[in-house]
Amino acid sequence: MIPRSVFQNHILFFFGCIFFASCQEQESTKALFENVNPFIGTGGHGHTYPGATLPFGMVQLSPDTRLDGWDGCGGYHYSDSVIYGFSHTHLQGTGVSDYGDILMMPCTQFKPGANKWSDRYSSRFSHENEIAHAGFYSVYLDDHQIQVDLTATERVGIHRYQLDEPDTLTVIFDLQHRDKLIHYSIYPLDDSTLVGHRVSDNWAREQHVYFAARFDHAFEWRDQLSEITITDSLEDGTTLQTLEYVPVFACDFGVVDELNAHVGLSFVDIDGALNNLKKEAPARLFEDFKADAESTWEEQLGCIEIEGGSEDERTTFYSALYHSMTTPNIASDVDLRYRGTDLKIHQLTDEEEAHYTIFSLWDTFRSLHPLLNWIEPKRSKDFVRTMLRMYQEGGQLPVWELAGNYTGCMIGYHSVPVIQDAITWGIEGFDQPLALEAMLQAADSSHLGLPSFQKFGFIPLDKEHESVSKTLEYAFDDACIAAFASHLEDSYAPAKAAKSRFTNRSLFYRNLYNEKSGFIQPKRGGAWLEAFEPREVNFNYTEANGWQYNFFTPHDVNGHIDLMGGDQAYLQKLEEMFTSDSETTGRQQPDITGMIGQYAHGNEPSHHMAFLYPYVGNTSRTAELVRSIQKDLYANQPDGLSGNEDCGQMSAWYVWSALGLYPVCPGSDQIVSGIPMFDAIHIHPRKDTGVDRASLLISRTNNQPYVSGWSVNGQLRSES
Repeated sequence: MIPRSVFQNHILFFFGCIFFASCQEQESTKALFENVNPFIGTGGHGHTYPGATLPFGMVQLSPDTRLDGWDGCGGYHYSDSVIYGFSHTHLQGTGVSDYGDILMMPCTQFKPGANKWSDRYSSRFSHENEIAHAGFYSVYLDDHQIQVDLTATERVGIHRYQLDEPDTLTVIFDLQHRDKLIHYSIYPLDDSTLVGHRVSDNWAREQHVYFAARFDHAFEWRDQLSEITITDSLEDGTTLQTLEYVPVFACDFGVVDELNAHVGLSFVDIDGALNNLKKEAPARLFEDFKADAESTWEEQLGCIEIEGGSEDERTTFYSALYHSMTTPNIASDVDLRYRGTDLKIHQLTDEEEAHYTIFSLWDTFRSLHPLLNWIEPKRSKDFVRTMLRMYQEGGQLPVWELAGNYTGCMIGYHSVPVIQDAITWGIEGFDQPLALEAMLQAADSSHLGLPSFQKFGFIPLDKEHESVSKTLEYAFDDACIAAFASHLEDSYAPAKAAKSRFTNRSLFYRNLYNEKSGFIQPKRGGAWLEAFEPREVNFNYTEANGWQYNFFTPHDVNGHIDLMGGDQAYLQKLEEMFTSDSETTGRQQPDITGMIGQYAHGNEPSHHMAFLYPYVGNTSRTAELVRSIQKDLYANQPDGLSGNEDCGQMSAWYVWSALGLYPVCPGSDQIVSGIPMFDAIHIHPRKDTGVDRASLLISRTNNQPYVSGWSVNGQLRSES
């Protein structure tokens, strides 16, 4: 039982009631994978990629159209018209660039004179000749007259190149592509198999990727492309030519009309890549691999089936569900080896099954992981086990982990709410005393302002930047530690003291509440700043301003309401946020987008705020705002996201809100109700040993825009 002093929320449904609702099967009139539009988010600042991947797969085989810049984080931007090649790893909508490993490009000609090799082998393309759905991507390369089709298994990228007519074909391997190259190897095993590795430095300071590429035609291996003459014009009118070695290699296939390639990846070693390739990609036709990928996505997306809605709404929904199922990514090989956060090789047991990477937890603890804890309990158990291995091997729980590296990015220790939320959803099967030990280690660390947080009960701005955001997020994480300790207090002796200590710490956010202004705001030393402008974006907040963090008290909403002077005062402040002018002041912050007043849907701190109105008795305003966000800030088009996808978080918000639900406080046992978007929604959680969840049917009895009541198992439930 979660102590009410920790999670003081009211309204909503307890999970135990929802799980026993019954559901009938629905016949689909269109394949679910065909409803997915992977181009959503590839325009604007969504930073998604359109290529082929499987659910939570190691391989993300996708075109690269942009080599650098903020809108090149996913490697592709819809406004571009040139493809440099097809690489096998991509980040799903992040705000920092990385990955883009093992770039391949089929060529029939080279452009002479370019200073960069990427400009020599690149090709123009048109969106008119580009197609993508879940598990498949296709494009025509205008300059090479080649049709490129891509699909994938979990660990293998599947390529097919079809030429308009037989021609001499070369496949480029560019190991220098994007990130700084530290070390590499590349060599043929035989006349149709190429292997190698790449260690690179970018956001992940030491990222290891190994590959094994097998072709269905023999090739002639050459690396004569490794030298390029760089010509620079000097101020005095003379020219300077220098010879530069670049790690760009080529396989020549002679005259062919079609070429197929299977490229296995591993983060462990070349043997791992070869083994993954052998296990997952035996000699088969491209269409067979494509059909398997589509079938896998059909089953995966079938965990939520919808009835009603327009074609655009269905596409937007299933594309959001798809994006919610692309990260975290599997990082262990078929032989169960993986590279840990100590960058050493480790072996899983048969019972452990899988190790994962890409934990963008400041983003994903809010909506993505609660969604996966519900519909993907087995995989979520493996996520928690992965986090605990990272603690054991690397010394800390992940905050923003990438390819076995701690990136040092973002704030909080948000593995904690993910683990606590898993327990709330009934997911066990992991070492819970170890989990509490790891939580305590994170909360008692001597970095990111935590010593000041413990000493003063808040973080003074002169002690640590982002002081307000850190104070608020540490308080929430501490509430989750207290709740987790409460779960263990009868079976694990240290839990009782932890529960008491962290229940107290969870209320430290109150020390930054200024009764006069009605804002949670920064202090220098023990005093408020004389001038406080809540619209100002500054270094007291994480990618936000005073408005966008003023309501981040998800574990103590009722306590915050009391601080503000009661329901009416809280309601008035919420309304002021949503109806104020959208202009911000202070420094430029590209993440602050999707504005409704001072609410910023394009970044995560705001995501729960439209669902706060029911806490003060105004469910209709939540219904209005949520529907407005769905209609105005999501769309079935490349510029269809109001901000970075952030590894599934932006899309998970849409999935939850379309269900008519939202987890305002991850880690608690309650969900806020909204308005279901569709006439009927059938939810089939995937199965796991020890977690037996019945299917759920959410249906609307009328099409009214407001909640008049909910019924579960035919029994009417009150809204409060």
